[in-house]
Amino acid sequence: MPGSMVYSYLPPGSGAGGLGEPIVCKYVVIEMPAGRCLVLGAVKDFRYHAALVERLCREQKIASGWEHRPDTYAVYDRQTDVLGGGFMRVDHRAGKIVMYGSSAVYGRFAETELIGPILRSDPDFAAFRLVKRR
Repeated sequence: MPGSMVYSYLPPGSGAGGLGEPIVCKYVVIEMPAGRCLVLGAVKDFRYHAALVERLCREQKIASGWEHRPDTYAVYDRQTDVLGGGFMRVDHRAGKIVMYGSSAVYGRFAETELIGPILRSDPDFAAFRLVKRR
């Protein structure tokens, strides 16, 4: 795998230096030729994990399409795979991100220990402590 990237569709100020209330977001992890991607979006903006997958695929021009709108978006590119997803609570004041749950369609990302290194690869999230809630 060449590298790790964070694609954040969170509101401005949600990463490092954000001072607002905690933000609840959805995430998916997508494996593609360029590397493993952590895709984040606020729950209020992305009601379904599929919307995150659709957004990344559209921006990266990855062959894909809606199987069942609004909750199932399929990736047709054989070199790209949705590995799972869940929820995160980004708490600026506490300096932590709490991970929990799973995606109803894509399942839980089984290798949760790999989320920390992906987040630390992005300056907006590098300083946060990652906590996994069961």
